[in-house]
Amino acid sequence: MNIGASVHEESASRAFSKQPELTHWLKTISDTVTSEHLEDNAIRIDLQCKTCSIGNQSITHSGDFTSQATEEHLQTIHDVIIIGAGITGCSLAYYLSTFGGSCLVLDARNVAHGGTGRNGGIIWPNEQDDFQLHTVSMIRDFVKRNGVECDFRPCGGVYLETDDEHEERLGTTPIKVPREDGGGPDCEYEGRYERVDPVKILHASTNAFARAYLEPAVISLHAAKLARAYAQCAVDTGRTTIIPNCFVSDVDEHATPIGRESASSDDSDDRVVHIQTSLGLFRCRRVVVATNGWIPRLLPELKQHMDPCVGTVLASQAPLPESLRWPVSCISYGEAENELYGSMTADGYLVLGGLRDCDARWCDGDDDTEVDEQNVQLLKAWFAKFFPDIAKEIEFGMAWNGTMGNPVDETPIFGQVPGRSGRVFVCGGYCGEGMTRSVGMALGMAELLAGNTVTKAELLLGSYNVARFWNKEGLTNKN
Repeated sequence: MNIGASVHEESASRAFSKQPELTHWLKTISDTVTSEHLEDNAIRIDLQCKTCSIGNQSITHSGDFTSQATEEHLQTIHDVIIIGAGITGCSLAYYLSTFGGSCLVLDARNVAHGGTGRNGGIIWPNEQDDFQLHTVSMIRDFVKRNGVECDFRPCGGVYLETDDEHEERLGTTPIKVPREDGGGPDCEYEGRYERVDPVKILHASTNAFARAYLEPAVISLHAAKLARAYAQCAVDTGRTTIIPNCFVSDVDEHATPIGRESASSDDSDDRVVHIQTSLGLFRCRRVVVATNGWIPRLLPELKQHMDPCVGTVLASQAPLPESLRWPVSCISYGEAENELYGSMTADGYLVLGGLRDCDARWCDGDDDTEVDEQNVQLLKAWFAKFFPDIAKEIEFGMAWNGTMGNPVDETPIFGQVPGRSGRVFVCGGYCGEGMTRSVGMALGMAELLAGNTVTKAELLLGSYNVARFWNKEGLTNKN
């Protein structure tokens, strides 16, 4: 037995020690993707089934971008190249374009075909984190102002507990709700946690949970649709070009200046960054690596500071009967890597994910091409135990994995990468909370690149600065 299998069985054993093993298993879910391994262990994905994000079979990547790399693209020295066309890269392109900047976006797949299109579509902000609340307000404003159809469902989320650990929070903790006008971190205080009955509103099993409370700021949406809206708005400015199916293998910012045989210490203004890709060599003055869980592949100096991982997501084969649909957007149970979450789409599909600690590859790789069948079964077993009435009526007919980026200090990474030329930037590392951080960080990066005045929200990015991993002797040690 290999090491991965041993960890796999141990994780499963831990999970089942907390809940009785169920004898009823639903049908096996087949993988929806294949992988082609390229040189240097790089992975390029060809989606066989393009249905992802919140799982509705009618929701496909019909809005894929089809621009092709031309000789002009390869000959031009671009001002900014953004690597990654997920929610970060697309919103960054949008904000940079609105500031008058131009950029080229490259992605190994297509818009939202990576982690963005594979998450559960949940926006669950920390009500004490002004930056997260500001990001949610920005998304609300963008959706409303542009009439974005992304299944936006601001119906709140229910946090479920099976013990008395957080009893003091119920009905007493003041919360912040993001402003409707996208006004930023000075959000209004509204309401308090509301105690709810999970049996009545969620059709949970009687006595399954000790308590449940409603957090009104929680939203569910179709993340891939939102990312494509940002991408389309950016392209519509005429200052953004998105090139899909362009696998990036190397970022070399020490390239010799154009028209010179060698570089010297005083010609840094003429220096360009070379982006080696499957479609050829692109050149730019500045590059932003916005690939989240795949950041260490292009910035190897961050490998010791960032643990990529995958998470499993399931979706029902068909919408739930009207009588069993939740009136809220989402549920959450557990914490961190032991969390299990569920969301209900606007048209009644159920999405389930989490239990990352039970996945054999948790914090052990970025390959999202193979679904962990054991974790699929654990998710189904948990749901069947706590929501038997719903479980009897549905079949989880779709499953996929999503890659996430987890800095070792559990804080995102942002800014110029130290030790390089000052032309290489990074934005990502969301620890599974990309929907509450990515767009706000993208705006901050756009302001940084455009040379704009730093806004109030931008100040909050100080703790995210990637330079924290460096000291006077160079890179800090992971431990």
